[in-house]
Amino acid sequence: MIVRALAATLMLAATAGAGSAQSNPPAHLVKSRTMPPTYSETAPDYAIKRFERPAVRTADAYAFLANKTRLVLSPGAPLQVTYSSAEGAVALWFPGTGATQRGRWHIEEQRWELMRGGVAVKTLVQPSICFDYSGGVPNAFAPEWRRGAQCTPLEGVRRRTVDQRGGDIFGLAKDGAKRPLGSVDARKLDDLAHRL
Repeated sequence: MIVRALAATLMLAATAGAGSAQSNPPAHLVKSRTMPPTYSETAPDYAIKRFERPAVRTADAYAFLANKTRLVLSPGAPLQVTYSSAEGAVALWFPGTGATQRGRWHIEEQRWELMRGGVAVKTLVQPSICFDYSGGVPNAFAPEWRRGAQCTPLEGVRRRTVDQRGGDIFGLAKDGAKRPLGSVDARKLDDLAHRL
């Protein structure tokens, strides 16, 4: 009886450890960038208020995207479906035209420090999710130097996601080829699945 209880406890601990390790992003998917310091004596109010935001962990950004299929609505862009692998690959599908594009994603961790009297009094870390389609999906309105990877804070990516599910439900990572669905006004991934 004691042996069974001990075995169950060890199994539970191993399972819990495996689950938490999966939520931490692999090192190659995280790029850190230290931003210029913010000096409380001279900074405008909006810059200081930035430090009042609730903390967002890099692991939260990874968990939101890794091995997920998302239905995305971005202002001025057609409906999109993306699959983001846990290793950093991303496949983008435009259901209306059937066009697909492959790329990479990573997390950019921006770190700000609030300085008071020359001493860091507060640190803010904000993870942004960056997508790079190697110019295959250019941002025509951005200057030339910004037409590579496009980074958006996690909250912005969440706002544009209208539905999400775990796994590659449309097989975008495998072949990516999908037939065009024409005019599409879906708000759920199931709506698209029924039309394929």
